Amino acid sequence: MSTLKPGEVITQLVADITDAFWLIPLHPVERRFFVASLHNKFLILKRTAQGSRTAPLTFAAVMALATRLLQSLLTRDHLEEKIWQDARIETDVDDPWTVLKGTPQQIDDFTCTLLIGWHLLGFPVAYRKASRSVTLKWIGMNIVVGRSTVEVHIPQDKLTEIRVLAL
Repeated sequence: MSTLKPGEVITQLVADITDAFWLIPLHPVERRFFVASLHNKFLILKRTAQGSRTAPLTFAAVMALATRLLQSLLTRDHLEEKIWQDARIETDVDDPWTVLKGTPQQIDDFTCTLLIGWHLLGFPVAYRKASRSVTLKWIGMNIVVGRSTVEVHIPQDKLTEIRVLAL
C-alpha cells in the first residue's frame, strides 16, 4: 500500500480449486488406507478422498509448492525501488487468495497469468465461485482492502463458534 503510485489500485482475487483433494494420486502402497465398503464390495480409491484424515495435509503440501511457483510469476522489475512483488498469494488448503497491486491493465495481466498458471499446473479453477474485488469473502471472513487500510470482518456465528471451542 505504501508504494502505490498514481493510477495504481489494490484488489483481491479468490479462485478456489475444483475437486482439489481428488487431484492427488495415491501411491499404490498407501491405497490400503483408502478403502470403502458399498453393497458388500470393497472400493479401493486411487486418489486422496475429501473427508479423509490425511487428504488436507497431502493436498496442502502440493498446493504450497504450486503457490510458490505461481508467486514467482507475479513480479515486475522494481530493482531501483526495492519492490519485488506486485501480488501476494495466500492459500488455505485449496482456497487461494491473491492481493494484486498495479494499474487496472497490470492487474488484468496478473489475473490472467495466475489463472492460466493454475491450469498449466493441473489445478482446475472453480470459475463459478471466483471473485475479484476490493471486498470479498475468503474462508468465512469478509476482507476489504483500501488504499491504506485492510478491514477483516468475521461473522458473528464464527466468533461464537471460536468462543465455544476456546472455553
